[in-house]
This record gives sequence, C-alpha cells and structure tokens, in this order.
Amino acid sequence: MAAVQFARAARVSSIIAIASSKRHEYLKTLGATQSFDYNDTDVIEKVKSALQSTSGTIWAFDALGSPESQVLLKKAIPQHDRTVLASVLLGGDPEYKAIMGARHFDVEFELPGGQKVVWPKDMAAADRHWRGFRWAVENYGAPGGYVPAPVRVFEGSGEDAIKEVYNVKNMSTFGKLVLKHPLK
Repeated sequence: MAAVQFARAARVSSIIAIASSKRHEYLKTLGATQSFDYNDTDVIEKVKSALQSTSGTIWAFDALGSPESQVLLKKAIPQHDRTVLASVLLGGDPEYKAIMGARHFDVEFELPGGQKVVWPKDMAAADRHWRGFRWAVENYGAPGGYVPAPVRVFEGSGEDAIKEVYNVKNMSTFGKLVLKHPLK
C-alpha cells in the first residue's frame, strides 16, 4: 500500500496493482490506476496487455515477497527494453533487486545457508529515501497525502495470536496486525 502511494507521489503515470478483488477500490483511492485480481486465471495476460504500450521504464515491485509472487510478477511483464524488478524478499530470484531503505551506510546480512546480501553505501539512494520519508510524515493523513495501512489490534490468548499471525501469512486478513501484550 505504501508503494502505491509513493509511486503516486513520484508522479508515476500508470500504477498497476495485483491484489484480491476485495482490495481494488481501496488501492485506487491510494493511487493505483489499474487493479487486477491475482485469483483470475488470466491475470498474467491482462497485466501484460496493460503494460504492452509502455514506452518508459517498467518498475515492477513484488511487495508480497515470496518466490511464487516473484515468478508471477516476472511472467506478467512483457518483453521490454527497460525493466527494473524489485522485491522485499531477500535471496530470491537474482534478477530482482532487494529493497533497502537505509542507504547512507553499508548494510550486510548473512542469510541462513550462508548467502550474503550486501547493499553498499549509496548517498543518492539515501537522499531519495529521506525525501520520500519526509513526504510521508509531512502529508500523513492529509487529503491526497500518505494514508497508513489499516491496523487491527488483537487481544487474546497466545494460541489464538498464532492463528492470527498465520491468517496474515496466508493473506486471509488485510492490513497490519498488532498483538496486545500480555497475551491472555
């Protein structure tokens, strides 16, 4: 949801979202120009068709961050001279750039299995990050500004909290989940 809003603030002319059909109208209020249902059997062809006439760079962002979502998104991008694939998933498809917000210093992670992920210091990227962050803070909740993700506070037992976390993982809920402590 934040990615759609930042794209709108950056004046991206075409913002395509692949999401549950229940979320399409909400995503359009955030700035999506077109939305496609990931449950639609023709979703890949529909997105390809929507992108076919793109003359500029296609910026494709996998916000779910799973190997399956990376494969789906990659299949939905038509042959194009300028395509940038990005994802929140670390260590996935090597054609995707992993996203890192803090770029004013070197960042290095070692993943299970020994794979290292490194982001070298990049002051130009750090400046873009902070300009976006300042925009979100200055326009928080304002008309046409940044709208935070819906938040649901869960109060209950630890066992039920685990079920709620799995519901988020399985995408059967929407927005952010906060677990109120102490759990009962």
